[in-house]
Amino acid sequence: MNPEVVVVGQVCADIVARPVPSFTFNRDTTRVESIVVRNGGDGLNAAIGMSRLGTHCAIMAAVGDDPFGRVIIDAASGAGVDTSAVRVRADASSPIAITLVDASGDRVFVYNGGAMDRFSIEDVDQGLLARGRFVHVGGVYNLPGLEPQGLTEILRLAKELGKITSMDVTWDASGTWLPTIAPSLPYLDYFLPSYQEARAITGQERPEQAARFLRERGVGTAVVKLGKEGCYLQSARGERRLPACGVRNVVDTTGAGDAFVAGFLSGLARGWDVESAARLGNAAGALAVSAVGATTGLTSFEEAMRVMEEQQRSEGEE
Repeated sequence: MNPEVVVVGQVCADIVARPVPSFTFNRDTTRVESIVVRNGGDGLNAAIGMSRLGTHCAIMAAVGDDPFGRVIIDAASGAGVDTSAVRVRADASSPIAITLVDASGDRVFVYNGGAMDRFSIEDVDQGLLARGRFVHVGGVYNLPGLEPQGLTEILRLAKELGKITSMDVTWDASGTWLPTIAPSLPYLDYFLPSYQEARAITGQERPEQAARFLRERGVGTAVVKLGKEGCYLQSARGERRLPACGVRNVVDTTGAGDAFVAGFLSGLARGWDVESAARLGNAAGALAVSAVGATTGLTSFEEAMRVMEEQQRSEGEE
């Protein structure tokens, strides 16, 4: 069975501690209510999210030959993601993120890329790229072995193969931002940064300005994720700001943006228009923040549709 979406991107094991009231090296021990191991990484989270929403995915990535590598592969395959193109390396450890979550659900990461830092264009299965309808690159800025030449080559090849392309990014700890991705932008049908990432990439303060900046450099549709404010869309056909779906209890914001990507691409894969796909993305993001871990709260397409339709009804009542 051919995948609808082929994801090339970051995977890791998330060690999630919550709630962490504060952290300092002056205190020997900080006790928390729970520490759990979950799947993480923009690519892995998006692939699992899409699979939960009924969109068949395959992922290309790299892990170490160690217990955390097995956690990553088992999480993906257990959700129905094709992991045949995940490389298991004996010469590197698996990527791991230690995630500290406070009582409000906000989080910070301590990250080591391990095998993902060595992932390169040589690890990309071009045959698998050709089998999907969509090619998504997830976790850019945490893929140093691809940036920028390999990243551009993947997206250029995908467009030559007639694929629909998309990309999202993480925080650029190096501070380089635009030069890393500029050569890739003309090959993107959809670019899905967060507002903070879009502002850092473009130097523009407003989502509308940032989206215009990206489109002027070749992006087909810029989708700026605005967290609790929803999202902003801009393409040659126009622009639209969509409100977030209501969230009763924010537990952990880890992976909310990845869940949006999963919902958005799943909507497109179902043949929906961009606005409807973005609404599904907002619903997926709302579900993601309701539980600990990046994808725990995102359980099914039916549940995401319920949240999406509830939001649309509330807008109609205003």
